[in-house]
Amino acid sequence: MSKHTETAGQYPVIPLRTEVQLPGHVGPLEIGREASVRAIEAATRDDNLIVIIPQKNPAVRDPGQRDLHEVGVRAEIVQVVKHSPGRFTCVMRFLERVHIDALVATEPFLVASVSVLQSSSSATAEQLIATTAKVRDYLLAVVTDAQTKENKSSSDSSKESHNQPRGELTRAQVQSIVDPDKLVDSAAPYLELERDDLTNLLIETDTMKRLERIIPSLERQATVLRLRADIGAELEGESSLTHRERVLRDRMRQIQEELGEQDDNAEIDELRKKIEDSKMSDEVRAVAKKQLSRMSQMASSSPEYNIARTYVENLLEIPWNQFTDDRLDVSAARAI
Repeated sequence: MSKHTETAGQYPVIPLRTEVQLPGHVGPLEIGREASVRAIEAATRDDNLIVIIPQKNPAVRDPGQRDLHEVGVRAEIVQVVKHSPGRFTCVMRFLERVHIDALVATEPFLVASVSVLQSSSSATAEQLIATTAKVRDYLLAVVTDAQTKENKSSSDSSKESHNQPRGELTRAQVQSIVDPDKLVDSAAPYLELERDDLTNLLIETDTMKRLERIIPSLERQATVLRLRADIGAELEGESSLTHRERVLRDRMRQIQEELGEQDDNAEIDELRKKIEDSKMSDEVRAVAKKQLSRMSQMASSSPEYNIARTYVENLLEIPWNQFTDDRLDVSAARAI
């Protein structure tokens, strides 16, 4: 296989079952399938370049072209750590998205012919510039918070921060990103995106749609960070526990309003009132209130929230301290 000086060409392929990688960062991949191990070995004998492609169905053991997405990422192998025969951890620098033109070989490993992925935009130049600026501002807030956490953790060498993506960005780097597609790729590792969301970002060729896909997550995260910073500023220098609790409650309410979770609070407040009005014992009431406390810290869409709510509702339906007169007439029972 010849040395590559351009993106287009033929590369060994690693199919990813569950992960989805985007360009613009450095990260590890666990390699275990025999064909993938051979692809790594072939790449390291050549120019350390390889193509990473997510599978459409993670359950497929030996994927062919129809089992792979048409867009992948060209990557450079930075380091290979061998754990045991057939088990590797590869640190890779994910370079750029590529279009998978065809699989040109399947044995002893997959080889793909790829070309440069052509992006377009459904928006005007002005709309694209404005949306890119919006995403950059949100990402700056998130990156600033990540850097603050890193600075705090670096003061204690025995602690390692796991909250930031590997190869994390600086504010200066974010501000220097002009290409909106690169901005999307750089933002993705900072967001809690599901596999399907990452896959859609990978295969989408409309730049405006890629920007719009990450705005809700970025906006939500930036909003929480801003409100959290406001809380810290207001609490700074305050020693009164009562004052601190009041500020925290007020800010929690603001955060929930910002995130559209007022309805959840109303539901919890209603359940709390029913608990107070019920005739359940103090011990049971304490259990019910504990469940409400858990619910207040969950998203209403989560399964755990619904389980806790159902549990509390079942407790409320029990006729606590309500009794009926028993009829112990054996003759009457025999007549039934």
